Amino acid sequence: MFEGFCTKPMNNLKRLTLKFVLLLSLGIFALSGCIKDKYKIDRFVSPDWQPGFGLPVATFNASLKNLLTEDSTLIFNGDSSISISFAQDSIAEQSVADIIEIPAQSPTSQTLKLGEIEIDNFSTGVTISLGAMVGNLSTASQTAINPLNGQTAPFPAFPEQAGGTYPMSSINDFSQVTFSSGSLDFTLNNTFPFPLDSFVLELRNSGGASLGFARFGNVARNTSQIRSIPLGGKVMSNSLQATIVKVSSAGNAVPTAINFTTQAVSLTASSNGLTIINGVVRIPTQDFSADTSNVDFATSDNEQIYDIVLKDGEVNFNFQSSIAEPIRIIISLPGIRKNNVAILDTVNVASNATTVHVIDLTNATIDLTTNTQQPYNQIPVIVKASLVSSGTLKSIDSSNALNVSYGFQDIDFSRIRGYFGQKNIEIDPGTIDLDLEFLKELGGDFLFASPDVRLNIQNSIGAPIRLGLDMTGVNIVRGNVSLNATPSILPFPSVPGQVANGLVTFNKNNSQIAQLLSLPPDTVKYGGSVLLNPAGNVGANFLTDNSKIRIDLELDLPLELSVGNMKFGDTSSFDGAGLFGDDGTVASVDLIFQTKNRFPFDITMEFTWLDSLGNQVYATTVPFVTAAPVGPNGRVNNFTVSTSRLSLSQSVAQNLKNATQLVQNFRLNTTNGTTVAKLYTDYNLETKIMAEIRTKGLF
Repeated sequence: MFEGFCTKPMNNLKRLTLKFVLLLSLGIFALSGCIKDKYKIDRFVSPDWQPGFGLPVATFNASLKNLLTEDSTLIFNGDSSISISFAQDSIAEQSVADIIEIPAQSPTSQTLKLGEIEIDNFSTGVTISLGAMVGNLSTASQTAINPLNGQTAPFPAFPEQAGGTYPMSSINDFSQVTFSSGSLDFTLNNTFPFPLDSFVLELRNSGGASLGFARFGNVARNTSQIRSIPLGGKVMSNSLQATIVKVSSAGNAVPTAINFTTQAVSLTASSNGLTIINGVVRIPTQDFSADTSNVDFATSDNEQIYDIVLKDGEVNFNFQSSIAEPIRIIISLPGIRKNNVAILDTVNVASNATTVHVIDLTNATIDLTTNTQQPYNQIPVIVKASLVSSGTLKSIDSSNALNVSYGFQDIDFSRIRGYFGQKNIEIDPGTIDLDLEFLKELGGDFLFASPDVRLNIQNSIGAPIRLGLDMTGVNIVRGNVSLNATPSILPFPSVPGQVANGLVTFNKNNSQIAQLLSLPPDTVKYGGSVLLNPAGNVGANFLTDNSKIRIDLELDLPLELSVGNMKFGDTSSFDGAGLFGDDGTVASVDLIFQTKNRFPFDITMEFTWLDSLGNQVYATTVPFVTAAPVGPNGRVNNFTVSTSRLSLSQSVAQNLKNATQLVQNFRLNTTNGTTVAKLYTDYNLETKIMAEIRTKGLF
């Protein structure tokens, strides 16, 4: 068993055998390392103090500088402190395509019907002489009136009767039309030598179809009267007849000159507001449609777009006309400007033809807020169509139309502004290889005191974004630990083209990063999402064609930790047969362990002897070496010394002669298992092992 170290003079040995001398010459053996990578026991060096008394068995000096190998991850700082440093670029990168996409726009179609067609004003008429009308009266009336021609005499009365049919002057503006509205206004001018008590006129096409009646009455001589015949829904030819259906007069008692040739009734017919449905007609130049449409500008995910600056794009128009006259079209796009001027184009479409017209939108700016009822995602498109008269008669119909279709194509923006919605965008999953193999080999439990993981943010997307990073440390033995970090609001620019730089930090106060790194993980998996506009629509968002978020990761991990049962060790050769012999002369052995500790850890040493087959021969544990004291600055400012003695019986010594290997393990614990210690490269553990061997007959 172990007891406190005591100094026993070697002169109590009665004799030294040759065996003992051999043992003395073979007493010092070296420790050679087998632990891989970050720390190597074969780098133990001799301590800076010499063995005191007894037969030297082994000495070593284990310092952190010799145990650990500095590389790109494990850093020895200028103040001798040690830290783990790691960086990985672009653990997440979200581009414009992840935020918004302008899909192909569906074409808009509309039909501009010719509708009711205005025609030029026209007139026609007829003059009916007194002789012509009298010739169509009854025989009795003719007998009474005919002798008066050329006389000055009273004019006799005649009863109501028909007065004959008379052709009207031909109309040149059409051959036949169907009217939709309007009237023909007749002016009757009476130069007969008597008043007309009644005069009913029927208007007929030359084929005999009636178009209506004009009823005049009490028309004094040398006066006129106007009556109208509505023509809506009537078919009229350009050859008309006027029929006097009824005419009567009370006569004139005053002697008056009577002349059958010069005295007459003149009828003048003038068009009034006539429009036609169809016909063969000479159509005057006229506007027939002015259509204003608020065209929906489609987005991929219901985003609300306010304005767009384009790199490329075009509007393709297709016009198909079934109208027998040429059409002039004026296209107005008041919400689209090039060189700060609203787009205004003129297109000519031939009669009964198809025409394609393309408006180039390169470098144009589109304002989608002009509709006050919906100030986003709408573009006003105004198409004005005018019929251009050829001056000839054309067959025309109000159903004739101009079919218009147009669509925005190949839209490629350089800048876009609007509200892009509250959308969750997944971060592509990935892994981080921290290369913490040396920590896994140390084993035990430890907890980093001040880990610092930084996300360097570069963001040119003009929108509030909340980062929800999922990070999980995976250890196939110990399980998984999640980061459990609170989502972070990322910095974002206020002006298009700017890049907002920022930092998101995960530490022990806002996440489980300490627990995650202290697994330590075999690998770290990450993923998560970014939430656009987490508070909803609180202001306009913007993007340029180069906008993106890039997130780089940096890890700064000082070796400042609490340790529970951390272990490192070594296996070295051991010549048990050479040390203890096989002649039975060894009565007992005391092994003396003297340790100088500059680590801020309590250290327990375990020794196990193995035979050539790897079977355990003997094992023991040396009581822990007390942690070195730490000064106010958190650094060890002195060392502790510990001495222990192990007394081995003859039977144990006899068993140890079969040992060929010595396994040494050192278990480290911070005080109370929770005290935090910061590691420096100059911390070391110096140990010497000595033996007092008693042979039979010497004591």
